[in-house]
Amino acid sequence: MKIGSTVKADAGYKIDFSRIDNPVEALLIPPVDFVGSLAEIRSQGTVKIAQDSFEYDYQLKSEPNAGSGIKFKRGEENSQIDIGHGREESPLTGSFGKSPIDLKMASGAGWIKIHGSIGEVKVQEEFIMGDIFQGEPLLTAKGEIGGLDYEEEFFLAPDNSMISEGHLGDMEVSRIVSSRKGKREVQGNIGDQEFEEFIRYR
Repeated sequence: MKIGSTVKADAGYKIDFSRIDNPVEALLIPPVDFVGSLAEIRSQGTVKIAQDSFEYDYQLKSEPNAGSGIKFKRGEENSQIDIGHGREESPLTGSFGKSPIDLKMASGAGWIKIHGSIGEVKVQEEFIMGDIFQGEPLLTAKGEIGGLDYEEEFFLAPDNSMISEGHLGDMEVSRIVSSRKGKREVQGNIGDQEFEEFIRYR
């Protein structure tokens, strides 16, 4: 796979992870992409869209100063986000390639909030766990990414996969998340751009 190509997305966006400068790119990077960080254990993943891709290694620990963070690899380039601990909000700082990351994360019973910037993109996002027995989505992600309204609802399908539907601005967002033992495979789209995620848990 050739790394570094630019691929046109809806609304004139180009997908090129060497620089995070549009909301489509930002939405695919953990922890903005919540699917990549669903479990509070170590996970490794690969995200592919058109002819660009990256890998990540996510580790979240409950103890302060325990080395929580996300390591990224794109081609020959390595980068990292460190997850700190705070009384009310935890800082997420570092970089994705050459793009600086400056996010803060807060959590409570059934919710997580993230705000700040990833590269050149401002992020204000909330993840809310629902009650499927009351007919609610399993998870709702909503907020604003790069100035675009974002909402995505995840539902449990009869075969125990997850499906989502939503939007990023005027672009439709949808995913099918299939789970196997220790793995998740995701097929999705943002507008007319299809993407894949492969996640392994350890």
